[in-house]
Amino acid sequence: MIKETHMRPFFAGEAPQLQLLTQLDTQATVVTVTALARTLGWDRNTVSRQLQDLQAALAPFAPAVQLNWDARGVHYWRRGDFNLGTVVSTLVRQSYAGQIFEDLMSATSPSLIAFGLRIHLSESTVRRSLRQVTKTLRAYGVTVATRAWQLQGPEPAIRYLLFQYTWNTYGTVSWPFKTPVSVVRRTLTLTLARLGVTLAASDRLKATFWLGVSQDRQHLGHHLADETQWVTDLIMTELLPAEQWWQRDSFVEAHRSEVAPRLAAWQRALPPLTATAATALVAGLTRSLVWQHRFNDAPLLVGGDQLLAVRRQQPTFQRAQRRLQAAGLWPQEAYGQLRAEQLLRHCWPQLVTPPTVTVVLAVDAAPVDRQAFQRQLQHRYAEQWRVKMTTDTAHADLVVTNYNVTTTRPVLYLNLPVTLGDWQRLDTWFAQLVQG
Repeated sequence: MIKETHMRPFFAGEAPQLQLLTQLDTQATVVTVTALARTLGWDRNTVSRQLQDLQAALAPFAPAVQLNWDARGVHYWRRGDFNLGTVVSTLVRQSYAGQIFEDLMSATSPSLIAFGLRIHLSESTVRRSLRQVTKTLRAYGVTVATRAWQLQGPEPAIRYLLFQYTWNTYGTVSWPFKTPVSVVRRTLTLTLARLGVTLAASDRLKATFWLGVSQDRQHLGHHLADETQWVTDLIMTELLPAEQWWQRDSFVEAHRSEVAPRLAAWQRALPPLTATAATALVAGLTRSLVWQHRFNDAPLLVGGDQLLAVRRQQPTFQRAQRRLQAAGLWPQEAYGQLRAEQLLRHCWPQLVTPPTVTVVLAVDAAPVDRQAFQRQLQHRYAEQWRVKMTTDTAHADLVVTNYNVTTTRPVLYLNLPVTLGDWQRLDTWFAQLVQG
């Protein structure tokens, strides 16, 4: 759903087929035409007509995604490694606002008027669409310089914006940058070797998009004072798993003097911490400080992955939060609170150990999607459960699969990447586990 949230402002409305596809992709079982009509607010004839159109639109993507219907209802199936983003561009047309943004991103046209001439739009139409672009960019601290016809704002903020757009629009579907992907991958490999760190496949893919943004911007003449250090800090603060990050003593040491006052304030406010928890808190404060230095704009800390985080509800966490509030360390702004929660989570595992839930993931999907789902699953429910992946189906607490399996254990059927409906079903299952 993050993809849709970021992508839809740059597309012209929602085509009926896209609405229908989104609904089908959230269904766990066969659904009747009547049920679809009720959910979508259409009549049965409209549903039948749109099903025919959608079936024709999906035909080129078979057998990765299939749609059929019979007397029992509508049968929809998507292979686990097939990204629906591949289909979206065939179901909707990019709005003028989207075309403006991509033109600015690639610096294709030298001026507003030249852009209008290129896609056969009047200047007044371009300016009306530009207002929509400006409204979207404002949240990132970026504007459009209409005379120069380019993005304007702090360079780190522009790069953050471009990453969010390209990652959430194209993701694993295609490579949207002018810099060849082979060049970016080679740069990333050398960078990781220099830092002596490893990244999961999903994080490596994110890193290539970050580097793609950075190298395209440099080719356009937009540079930072220290590109190498910026990439280093980006990997260390945004992509490196916390368990690896905490071990980077030299990186923490370089910022110790800046972190010390904040650390002392947090330690005074929190209950006594174990040595491990204190180390984690130092790492978290350092990580936040470096991120803030690099992007120089706190709202940018609210990234897509962080928006998936669910606030902790355990009494121990709430007591710690109240202590920080009483000490004046809990920000008033929503984005600041999110950052504070992230920091508190660094030491949370040492304040209380959640019970373990074992999950079998038996899904036919690409490795990058499997790894991403495992990380999301563990992070999403980390507040209440320690989610442990296992292959022992006979004793697992939950089996997640898109196969026909025979087991006495609870089973949830879903494909990867997961949909909003899939997460809702997982949330329901974990909520019932709490009640049980």
